Amino acid sequence: MKLKIKTINGQSKKEQELPMQFNESVNPILI
Repeated sequence: MKLKIKTINGQSKKEQELPMQFNESVNPILI
């Protein structure tokens, strides 16, 4: 589970850096 948490943390940080198109693709996955 630690690996998954690290992945989510990395994605949350990347969301702010990457464009909204990628953010929209990640939002449904996180939800």
